[in-house]
Amino acid sequence: GLITPIEFDHIEKMPNIIVYTKGNEKYFVGTETGKVSEFFDTIRIDETNKNIAYCKKGNTTYVYHTKFQELLLKTDYDEIKFIKKDDDSNHDYDGEFFFITKQEERFGLMSSLINKEIRKSSNPEAKQTILLQPSYDDIVYDCEAFYLEKDKKIGIFFGNSYHNQWLDPEYDKINYLGNNYYALYKGESCDIGRVNFYNQYQTRITNCQIEANLRKELIYKKDDLFGLLFLDFNFKNDVLPNEYDKIRCIEDFYFLLEKMEKKGVLHLGEIIIPTEYEDVALGGNYDLEDDKTIYFALKKGEKEYNLAKRINYHYFGSNVDCPVKLVSNHTFEKIEFFKDIMVLKDSNYVYVYNYEEALLKTFPPNTVIIPVTKPSGKHDEIHKDKDYLYYIDGTYYYYKKGKFEEAFVEENDFYVTTYETDTDFFEIKTLNKQEYDAFCDDIDMQDGDSKQRLAEISMNDQVLKKKYPTLVLRKSIKRKNPKGNF
Repeated sequence: GLITPIEFDHIEKMPNIIVYTKGNEKYFVGTETGKVSEFFDTIRIDETNKNIAYCKKGNTTYVYHTKFQELLLKTDYDEIKFIKKDDDSNHDYDGEFFFITKQEERFGLMSSLINKEIRKSSNPEAKQTILLQPSYDDIVYDCEAFYLEKDKKIGIFFGNSYHNQWLDPEYDKINYLGNNYYALYKGESCDIGRVNFYNQYQTRITNCQIEANLRKELIYKKDDLFGLLFLDFNFKNDVLPNEYDKIRCIEDFYFLLEKMEKKGVLHLGEIIIPTEYEDVALGGNYDLEDDKTIYFALKKGEKEYNLAKRINYHYFGSNVDCPVKLVSNHTFEKIEFFKDIMVLKDSNYVYVYNYEEALLKTFPPNTVIIPVTKPSGKHDEIHKDKDYLYYIDGTYYYYKKGKFEEAFVEENDFYVTTYETDTDFFEIKTLNKQEYDAFCDDIDMQDGDSKQRLAEISMNDQVLKKKYPTLVLRKSIKRKNPKGNF
């Protein structure tokens, strides 16, 4: 048969190429292109990107894209390592490849593309752009930027061979906040600013502490007062000054502001309710969709509430003027918002309205309405739908299709547990799983005194209704049989 002469010391298949070794020299052939490379001392595939090969000859490293057998760059640095590819193109070869370089224990950054300065020089030998000379103790890529470490300080580099900005390592810590905002720390305080490929870093807030990063907004503290920075909107004024004693997010884009023990509301950078109320609550079946109504309970005295509303145009760019307006001049003693109803109380009645402002029911002024969230099919843990019921004086109600009616509740929908002592049986029953769990924990944590605890609760109906208002506790006495046994 045909005998193939032995010409090579070693043949090895690598991703996209076959490497042939003869003596101290190596070359590769592309499995897709069939191209034959020149000779090298060593050939090595990158650990994270199998399309990248490092081919070394003397002191020079040639970096190839093996699938297309194209030379990406060459360098005389001691080491080079692929770090990321620009995602501008889905093509394996198109785009910009970034490499961290190393020379005499210092790190730099290199790109496979030629920048505009090199292109203008018409240098035919140019194959790459040196973005940063090897002068840093370390370089780490994270959150769309390169973090530069030098002398235990941190800097940052953004961009590519065409457009880039960077901050020299002079900070103790740098945190990415989102939407090109960064917090630059010196000690415990930080400066917050924004930077992108085309614009230099611009400081928005100085010498502050970050209290909460809500992805689209950031609450900061400066000089013991609180302010807001809007990260995700291009407002003309993206900073709310630090003028408030407290700031709390109460819904997406809605913030409760507190100043001098008075409260107001801010929405998308605009103060829609001035800080002149003792309390402000927000409600409505609006789900933060455009063109829905949102309601506010405005408290001015101990029992002085006004009901106000606003069309919820929350999208940035809307030119529609949506002031907060009073629904009526009537003052209530209490206003509560639930999932699909609002409950308003004055000295005469408790009123139940839906969020179309239709009156559903009236009850005596001492009526207490308790919301109950009951999983539908509570024995099926996969089922995530919920029924929203309201417990009123021993009866469950529900809201559906504009009506507030008594709810038919099947017996097996209740959470039920029985306890037994030497003389009594106790049965607890409720639709409210939160109260059920709390009561069971209350009894089970008594460590031997659970019988006494059950007796105490059963004898004091006021304590039971105050702590577990929807829970029914029934007690029955054990009776002896004729033989004297239980």
